[in-house]
Amino acid sequence: RARDYATVQDGKYYFLLNPANRETYVPKQVRNRLNNISITRGSTEEDEVTYTIPAGYRLEKRVLNIDIDKPFGKFTASMELKGDKLTYKRKFQLIGGTYDKSVYPDVVDFFQSVVDADEYNVVLIKD
Repeated sequence: RARDYATVQDGKYYFLLNPANRETYVPKQVRNRLNNISITRGSTEEDEVTYTIPAGYRLEKRVLNIDIDKPFGKFTASMELKGDKLTYKRKFQLIGGTYDKSVYPDVVDFFQSVVDADEYNVVLIKD
């Protein structure tokens, strides 16, 4: 039930798309990094969650749709509303290997984008 996962304020429902599996880590920005980047273990996480939207409610803001493809990782997150069903899909992949230190700012940006997407709040408002 929505009230178990959402905050209600001023007649609006607020909730995270995937409260169970979110990325929270962002590497610190480092200038003049000395060492290459090593991802010792590649991994892939895939999630799909479907919500039933209460009758008489609609999305207040634009749907989430992100697609990032880097040599060291890939991330997609999307949501789709069909009728009263809101489906969220997320795929987070780290690709094991050693990467040149020059791509470190891209790694930081990649993780920041994933964290930002994982913090996306759905807002439902009454029609």
